[in-house]
Amino acid sequence: MVEADDIDDHSTPNAKIVYSVVSQTPHSTTAVFGVNPTSGIMTLKGCLDYQQVKTYQVVVRAEDQGTPSLSSTATVNINLVDSNNNPPEIVKKKYVGNVKERESNITLLRIVVEDKDTPNTPAWKAKYSIVQGNENNNYKIVTHPVSNEGILTIVKPLDYEVSPQKALIISAQNEEPLFVCPLKSGKSVPPASTVSIMINVEDVNDPPVFTPEKIKLIQTEGLPPGLKLCKFNVTDSDADHSTIRFEKVYDPENWVKVDPKTGEVVTIGELDRESHYVNNSIYTIIVYAIDDGKPSMTGTGSILLYLRDINDNKPFILNKHAHLCEKKRSVVINAADKDLQPYSGPFTYELLDKGGNTKSPWSLGKISENSIELLKTKQLPQGNYTVPLKIVDQQGISGDDALHLRICKCNEEEECERMVPISAGLSGAAIGAIFGAFLLMLCKCEFYFFICGFVLLK
Repeated sequence: MVEADDIDDHSTPNAKIVYSVVSQTPHSTTAVFGVNPTSGIMTLKGCLDYQQVKTYQVVVRAEDQGTPSLSSTATVNINLVDSNNNPPEIVKKKYVGNVKERESNITLLRIVVEDKDTPNTPAWKAKYSIVQGNENNNYKIVTHPVSNEGILTIVKPLDYEVSPQKALIISAQNEEPLFVCPLKSGKSVPPASTVSIMINVEDVNDPPVFTPEKIKLIQTEGLPPGLKLCKFNVTDSDADHSTIRFEKVYDPENWVKVDPKTGEVVTIGELDRESHYVNNSIYTIIVYAIDDGKPSMTGTGSILLYLRDINDNKPFILNKHAHLCEKKRSVVINAADKDLQPYSGPFTYELLDKGGNTKSPWSLGKISENSIELLKTKQLPQGNYTVPLKIVDQQGISGDDALHLRICKCNEEEECERMVPISAGLSGAAIGAIFGAFLLMLCKCEFYFFICGFVLLK
């Protein structure tokens, strides 16, 4: 906006001002700027292009309506600020990339764009999108912060057997929305620049595939060898005629054998649920399938063998060694069984008579789940005792076991006091007598050897 003042009487034509554009620099066939004749507000009559002209000088005249008419001029300097009026253009219209199947996290190619807007501004920085061909999210494209290139990366492996070629369409736009001058008749926002990309997938040897990868089976423990468990189903997508070799790689108890040609699995040992390698009644077997490709590839399959329990274990005393303070009357015995319910506790107990006609100094008291109370029926001296027991599970399977019990003098924490060494309880005289006896025996031995030697010399 330009503004002029006239000191003449404002109620007369001498002070009525009319504005007009005298010239603009640089010159053009069509005036770019205009001015409102009464308000002095400058207007835009054409479209500006920062890439062609960055600065304008416009001369504006202010003229009164008096007689004679008087006027003066002013120069308006206009500096243009760049905006996004030029879309990014992808230089090449076709790209070709190559990748091996099963490869990922590698750069396939870099897409180059040209943009006439001011570098390193949102009007210049490109933003790339994969508009077609990425339905399975195999690819990712990002903008290089310096070169403005689009870097296409594969993030999820491709499969040659599914399709040896993949087609993509990628578009490029700016971070800032594209601006189109509204003064240009028929002008609309052009579509984003796009490029077609062909990805060639190179075939490599694929590993054999187990179907299913994990076989879940249920068997009862204790069955004899020779039981057919299953047969692995394996396919190789590279060639129907490829040879597959099966190899057992994990079977810690060596319970099965796997036919190297057919993948048939047969037991060669008796299944035992109580094995250390059985976890929560499940025994795991792992098998490889190895093809004859170049290079050879390996697939992995497994068997999860759930073993049903049978009553094949006898109950036993859990802690076979215990102590009983001499002033106490009872001790608790805990029993266990490696079998599951209903082949284990609660147990019944019976004292076994190992002393002939001698009356046992023990009796059985209160039973609680898998434990029982052992009672003294009379006062017993300190020492070690063996208490034989018979333990019977719910199904009548019994096991004979024994508790090794020490009756001792206890401290306040009800722990057995340490046994005093024999030497600590002897007087000085007793020790001297023992030492003297030892010397006497030594002298006798020397005398004997002396006599024997004398006889031999004779």
